Amino acid sequence: MKFKKIMLFSTVFALAPMTSCGGQENNNNNNNNNGNNGDNNDIALTGINLNIDKSEITLEETANLTVTFEPENATNKEYTFTYDSSLLSITNNVVHPIKVGEGEIKVVSKEGSFEDSVSIKIVEPEEDNMVSEAEFISNLTSSPYTNDMSTESFYGLSDAGEVGVVASKMNEELYPVPEDATVYKASEYGITPDNLVNNSEKLNILINDIKNVAGNKVIEFEDATYIFNSTISIKDTSDLYLSGKDNTKFVFSGWLTYLSASNATNLHLNSLKFDMDPAPTIVGNVVEVTDKGNTADIVLSIPEEFDLTNPTYESWKNTRQISYAECYYDELAKWYVPDRNGNLFYNSPASYGIDDMVYNDSDKTLTVTLNKSFAFYNYTEPEIGTVASIGFTVYEFFGFLFSDCENTYLENVTTYTAAGMGLRANGGKNMYLNRTNFMHNPDSKRILTCTADIIHTAALEGELKITNSIIEGSHDDGLNIKTYYTQVTANRGSSVIQVSQTQNEVAVGYEVGDVIDVYSRDGMEFKGRFTLKGVQDLGGSYILTLDGSLRNATGLLVGNHTKATRMTLDNCLIQNKRNRGILLQARESVIKNCTFMNVNMGAVQVLGVGDQFSEAIVPQDISIYNCKFLNSWDNCRNFTYGYDGKTFARTLLNLDIYNNFFYNGVGVDTYLLGVGDAEVRNNFYYKDNTTAINSTSNLMEISYSDNVLIKDNRALIANSDKVINFVKQGDGLTNINLENNEVLEG
Repeated sequence: MKFKKIMLFSTVFALAPMTSCGGQENNNNNNNNNGNNGDNNDIALTGINLNIDKSEITLEETANLTVTFEPENATNKEYTFTYDSSLLSITNNVVHPIKVGEGEIKVVSKEGSFEDSVSIKIVEPEEDNMVSEAEFISNLTSSPYTNDMSTESFYGLSDAGEVGVVASKMNEELYPVPEDATVYKASEYGITPDNLVNNSEKLNILINDIKNVAGNKVIEFEDATYIFNSTISIKDTSDLYLSGKDNTKFVFSGWLTYLSASNATNLHLNSLKFDMDPAPTIVGNVVEVTDKGNTADIVLSIPEEFDLTNPTYESWKNTRQISYAECYYDELAKWYVPDRNGNLFYNSPASYGIDDMVYNDSDKTLTVTLNKSFAFYNYTEPEIGTVASIGFTVYEFFGFLFSDCENTYLENVTTYTAAGMGLRANGGKNMYLNRTNFMHNPDSKRILTCTADIIHTAALEGELKITNSIIEGSHDDGLNIKTYYTQVTANRGSSVIQVSQTQNEVAVGYEVGDVIDVYSRDGMEFKGRFTLKGVQDLGGSYILTLDGSLRNATGLLVGNHTKATRMTLDNCLIQNKRNRGILLQARESVIKNCTFMNVNMGAVQVLGVGDQFSEAIVPQDISIYNCKFLNSWDNCRNFTYGYDGKTFARTLLNLDIYNNFFYNGVGVDTYLLGVGDAEVRNNFYYKDNTTAINSTSNLMEISYSDNVLIKDNRALIANSDKVINFVKQGDGLTNINLENNEVLEG
């Protein structure tokens, strides 16, 4: 079978303009002869013209734009382009097609708003541009980004050209600073790059002083680096923007929270970078290993970048929270990945894998003593030269902490490290993150970004939209999106129950009209859905009046369907992770056009459990499509179980997994347990790695599920004689339909 020619995006993508994009020319020509005997009087612009060298191009071609001015020697030659950014992008007056279609490109002058336009048509490439099957697979596996392909089916995929991250969208602007805002220049309030003492204090004073000013307020920072020594604090504020430029960086001289906001509405962070000095994470190379029986001393050579004589590094001894991860270099990611076959040890309140660390300043070495009895990993003696990452904190701090905030926006915000979770949202409503990157600093050898989860939301009501972002390198989950249950403590009548919080982290609230779902703890069996007719707040507990009868309810778990998070994870790259990519416990949520690469412990986990944490609501109405899973473990797991480990069918409802590509997944690529009304269709599974092939005999496993369609999926197992089944069917299954699924040998 042949396929249309693939245009492969590399892992480094070009900057793409937005729907209204700058094509600013550096042609002000103030020294031109203007007809006034050399005087430097401005020459007014009277018109602008736009030409294109090709009005019709294929998806594999580009077109060139030419802008001319009337008069030719006009002083102000600044202009912008406007166009449909879903159809094409423009960089340096070159048109790059994105999809088939027709559109208009308009040029508008800055002076006088003169305009002109041209039309363009984008078509499919000629049919003789064909590639072999081997080239098709090679292009799919060699990049986390989409490949420009036709939409006809290939190896089961319903639309091969849609699979992966769309590179051209990674610079999309969604939440810009409004032009009509009141601007406060930070420099005018003593907040300056050369202020090494009290930028934090002055910024907090300014934020507090203007919080009651009506309308949008922008605190504007220069294109420079600012030093902060304490947390930026925002309370009871609305319509506030902290806005930087391309290279505005906030560097914090301490392990703390960058920004803490509470009861804020319409809070925006735009075009800012965040880092710490000293960093809470370092790296080193193994130069010596000494086996001591129950322990092992790993001696690391520490680069000059990290000054471990700084007393801040001794603070880990107070909490004993620390992580040690041996890493390998991955050619596809072009960076280091925690090695599941190496030592991934850590200390937490429940376990201790690291006994001690001692730094020797004379030879710049750090000796890490690993406890071989650590419960979660077996010790393996590392090779000399192995790269290891150290995190001196785990859960102590949050990069950003948002408590009970409504309509929070982060646009073009990059965080290089955090001494704990990267971003934590406790309660609140609606959060929008676009180009919100948690990624390694290209100027540093550090591997670890956040020492705990990267994005962690708890009981966030309404929308959570995360788009066009890079999320990589954390010790714990890339994303942990969760709500909580309450538990019935008493029946006060056939339709009246009393519920109490199951944890003290975030309070779950109720209002009249909310829809609730009720489950048993033993197996998470669904007991019913009700609408609240009455709510009495008792402070920490509620009396709820239902629109139906619920008897013998004591001990049951109650989830607030109305207030559960609705998440969209769109066009994001999640990679190089020690733990999970995303832990999703939400309703009506979508994961699309994402790439999960080098994720060690579950790229995607959609789950609802009744365990001791009570930190879930059973997910419903979840779609996972157009995603790539590259070199990860246990790629897509969707499951429920109770505190006793039991499972019932039809707990996790309405699951749709389609048009995804699974490459060299280790373990079971797609796992279903306790689901109902689900479809798994048009997915392509490919394995050519010995570890991936030998790790499992089944691409999919399903148990305790009802009404599931598994259809039109394909798998290609290259260079292997091992027999691999497509689907293993376990216990507790009804109405399972398998249609046109096939494992091929290559």
